[in-house]
Amino acid sequence: MKPPINSVSFPEKGKGIGVAGNGAIYKIFGSGDSLLEITSGTGDRLRCIDFCDAGYGYASAGRDTAFLLFTTDGGATWNKKQTPFLGIEHLLNFDSSTIVIQESAPSLQILRSTDAGLTWSSMGDFDYFAVVGKMRNVPLSAYFLTNNTSELFITQDTGKTLIKKNLPSEDSAIFYAP
Repeated sequence: MKPPINSVSFPEKGKGIGVAGNGAIYKIFGSGDSLLEITSGTGDRLRCIDFCDAGYGYASAGRDTAFLLFTTDGGATWNKKQTPFLGIEHLLNFDSSTIVIQESAPSLQILRSTDAGLTWSSMGDFDYFAVVGKMRNVPLSAYFLTNNTSELFITQDTGKTLIKKNLPSEDSAIFYAP
């Protein structure tokens, strides 16, 4: 039995790539009925994955170890890149060099790299982003929804700036990204 898939990214129509808790990476075809396991080179828990196009993608190890796996060939091969973090909660890959992550507890910082993870700059401390994702059909854009305060932030410039948006009410559990 295969372990549960923690995160999936769809770099091409009809082809997804998912990561699992045992370090497995899977190519997912069609409606998910067909899975092909890819060697990741690690047995560590992989938490999240994101592709910016059909070639470039990053996956992150979870809370116990802190490194990124990256691919330039659509997931056929993966290489390990160390990070200075305790763990990575969320990951967005905007282009071949721009990555935005949320570091795991205790800091929960949002960090941005424009040099493929060699250096990182803080985008600010936030009260844990519960939902992070890219906005469809809006290049270089993403949304961030906080957990406890229900604040919505968007970026339209690969994370250079975060713009706070007002939600209908603080009790609102449902929101719609542009």
